[in-house]
This record gives sequence, C-alpha cells and structure tokens, in this order.
Amino acid sequence: MASILALSGAAMATADTPSATADEAKTIFVDEGCNYFLSLWGRNDVSPRNWVEGVPGRPVKLWVDTAKVVEDMKCTNGEIGGMATVFDSVELDADANGTFETVLSGKANYATATAPFKPRSLPYRVQARTTAPNGSKIAAEYFVFVDSFAGVSINAGAAWTNTRLVNLNVYTPPGADSVKISNSSSMKSSSEVMTLRPGRTTKTWRMPVPRSGPSTVYVRFYGSGRSWNFKDAIKLDSVRPTLSSLKAKNRNGKTEVKIKASDSKSGLSALQVSRGRANAGVKVTSYRKVMRLTKSTKSVHVRVRDKAGNWSGWRSAKP
Repeated sequence: MASILALSGAAMATADTPSATADEAKTIFVDEGCNYFLSLWGRNDVSPRNWVEGVPGRPVKLWVDTAKVVEDMKCTNGEIGGMATVFDSVELDADANGTFETVLSGKANYATATAPFKPRSLPYRVQARTTAPNGSKIAAEYFVFVDSFAGVSINAGAAWTNTRLVNLNVYTPPGADSVKISNSSSMKSSSEVMTLRPGRTTKTWRMPVPRSGPSTVYVRFYGSGRSWNFKDAIKLDSVRPTLSSLKAKNRNGKTEVKIKASDSKSGLSALQVSRGRANAGVKVTSYRKVMRLTKSTKSVHVRVRDKAGNWSGWRSAKP
C-alpha cells in the first residue's frame, strides 16, 4: 500500500540542492578488505553525487570509477584517491530493469548514460557491478528521480503484514539531509531522527498496535531550510488461515485435490502441495480450490497462505 508522493516543482528547485565537494558527494562502494572500490555517480548542478533529478524522456549522464584504495583513502567516509587501476570490466544496468546489459571495459573511469526514463512513483535504481583484480565482488547503485518523486514505502509497498516489525524504504528528496520518522501525524510519539544519504535509506521499524484499519508511518524530511511530509500505511493480519477440508482422488494416472480454506482478514493468496509428506520447500503456487497433479500419488499434504504471509497448518489426504 505504498504512498510515494510527487513533490511540487517549487519544492524541488535545483537552486535548493545542497552543494558538496566531489569526494564528499560520491558514494564509494569498497570490497570487504577495503582494497578496491567502485563508484557510480552523476552530476546534479555542479556537484557529483549518487542521485539526480531526471528529465522525463531524457537519458542521464553517468560516471563509473574503479580504482585501488590508496593510503590516504578512508573507507568510512568515502574519500577517494587517484584513478589508476584498470579493471577487466564493469557490468551496468543502465535502464534500471535489474538486468546488467552493458559492459564497460579497458579503463578506470567511464562516461556513459542511462536509458531515457518515464515519470513514475519510485526512483529508478541504476546498478553497476565488477570483479576487482583480487577477485573481490563490488556492487554500486545510483538513483534517478524522474519528475521529482520521493517518499516512504512499507515492506516494498505491501498492503498487508503479519508482524508489527516492518521494513521501511525511505527515498530522499533532493535537498534533504535528515528525516524524522514517527507513528503519529504530530511527529511526537515513537519518533526517531536519522541522518540521510541521497537515494534510498532502509530502516527496520515497529508499527503501533492497530486500533482499527491500517497502521500509518509518517516521515518528515529536512534540508535547505524547508521540510517535506510523506506517509504510508499497512494493515496487520497475524491470524493464520484455516484449511478446513482436503480431498484427493486418483484418476487416469493423475491426482485431483480439492481444497476448502478460508481467511477472515487479508484473504487467501497461495498454497503448497507436497506428495507423500509435508515439505515446506516445495513450490508455492497461487491459491485455487482444485489442484490437478500430473502424476498420481498415495498421499498428499497441503497448506495455504494468506496475503499477509501467514501459513495454515499442513493437512493430509489419501486418494
């Protein structure tokens, strides 16, 4: 039930974008031993950083840096040294679809471009990955806000949860440097202030005990002498669904399974059918009242899941 909202053009004016030096603004991704780094960045105004306000239908220019960590580089704060090391290749997901379709090779510093993006409610996440000369795997990310979208999402936009402990994705509007998160619209109860980095910040958060209806989390961003308010809501269902009846019948070398189940809150969404014995590792399929197995079986075990992720107990039947 994501509520990522669009900011007005006035609130996102580029004149309000905070300035920073190149070293401060880049996000540096290093390997585990802090021997090599990969940086994926672009330019917003005159400052390089790992996000940009994109223009609908136009590509965004990117820089990809790879190098060996030098002695005066501090892995904790993202300072970088000279670009001297040449990696074999860097794979790039330039259109933010999750597929690494572009390979850059032969240099330590690359200039390239993203795909042209359309406006949408979440920022685009461009990714790069590489293997350093010592065999370490390094990945980097870069966010493109098209039409100035930002906000907060609970459990990646899910409508239901089976626990009050949820995951927040906080998408920073350009110009913001801190955020206050709260379970109340007054921003007073169960609140926490966080320092942000551009792009996406993840946070584990405990929602309030719901009285009725959905529970809401509120965020307020601060920066450049202004603030922005967003919210998202999710509904709690911690009750397991009921699998009341299960019947199986063999016919013509196949098994037909009839399932009768119910869920009083979020509704049924999926099931598992296991031959012979209960096995939680079998494939999860969408819920249906009748399942037809391609081969006959001597016994079958079934359990169902609701939209909040609660599983029923297993129930068995013999044809």
